[in-house]
Amino acid sequence: LLLFSAIAIVWYWVFGRDNKTADELNEFAQPNGYLRSYKHSALSETLAITYKDRITSCFNDTTIYLDSNLSLELLAKDLQIPKHYLSQLFNVYFKKSFHSFVAEYRIKYVLELLNTNNGRLKIESLAYSCGFNSKTSFNRYFKEKTGFTPSAYQVQLNRQSA
Repeated sequence: LLLFSAIAIVWYWVFGRDNKTADELNEFAQPNGYLRSYKHSALSETLAITYKDRITSCFNDTTIYLDSNLSLELLAKDLQIPKHYLSQLFNVYFKKSFHSFVAEYRIKYVLELLNTNNGRLKIESLAYSCGFNSKTSFNRYFKEKTGFTPSAYQVQLNRQSA
């Protein structure tokens, strides 16, 4: 019976599995939180945390995100962080793209403006003044963040203030 059990276990390990390693089964996750594409990155965990804090402080303490020309390159230069590390930080530590990260701050700012002005601002001009280069991307990120289109949100605000 033991011999049969041992043969069955070996059979399962050799033929019963898809012969995939743990890395293949969990293609993107790594034990230290890195995506597979960053497995060989020279960015240490300590330096990553320092850079992450620098990014967070920059976005919380300034309005850099309102600049419609803000790019990964400009931010890297401004924060003195290598561009490839900056990209890695957004993807791994913030778990979002650079554009999504910036859009979140922009939408948060838009919501503050709308709430303090009781929704009486022009949506399109608000979008452009907050750094969005297109109404489409503004609408998409706004709905993603709030669950409403900007105009529906504005109507709701107007009803609440009436």
